[in-house]
Amino acid sequence: MCRFRWLSLLAVTGFVGLWLAVASTLARAADEQSQKARDIQWFLDKASRAAATIENDSRKGEALRAIAAAQAASGDFSSALATAAGIRDPIGRVRAHCLVANAQAKTGNAVGANEAIELAKQAAAVYKEGWVNPWIHAEIADAQARAGDFAGALRKVREIEQAWAKNLAYAYIAEAQARTGEVKQVRAWAETLTEPREVVSACLGAVKGLQGEEDESGE
Repeated sequence: MCRFRWLSLLAVTGFVGLWLAVASTLARAADEQSQKARDIQWFLDKASRAAATIENDSRKGEALRAIAAAQAASGDFSSALATAAGIRDPIGRVRAHCLVANAQAKTGNAVGANEAIELAKQAAAVYKEGWVNPWIHAEIADAQARAGDFAGALRKVREIEQAWAKNLAYAYIAEAQARTGEVKQVRAWAETLTEPREVVSACLGAVKGLQGEEDESGE
């Protein structure tokens, strides 16, 4: 009986020791993660303060777009949207909001992604100049597709007149939709395309999605 109690005590002691070791490891990992988050925030805050001093609007917009993307990648979506809103150039705002939407879509936050997409649409609505206008609509279609709104993305393509931009948008949509496994759906709408270049773009986009060659930057 004494021997049994001794073995039981050793077993309990060993279990407690193992539990304490695991708890210590988890606590240390949590501390490291917390420190990492604080370090990231420090660098983002410093970058934001530096960007505010840039006088050239174009260069300032580029800096703010990059900061918004980094904030979104770190999960700070409210700050990312605020940073994007501070970009004066509507093209830059469209791109920044799309990047935020893409980051939210990656986390499964479809509601947040769609809210960012709506902001991108508002920015795009005020820009009517040159070749850039169809390009930013293709960017919005891409963001919609990444958020899972494939029907909305295909409707957005109908707003694009320039062939090159439509081709780009179809490739974006097919890639995102094929990556989700909706291959039959991609085949269905690709079959309705009649312009050869659109067909090529959609098919190659689907192949890229099936091969898993995602652009990690979200751009």
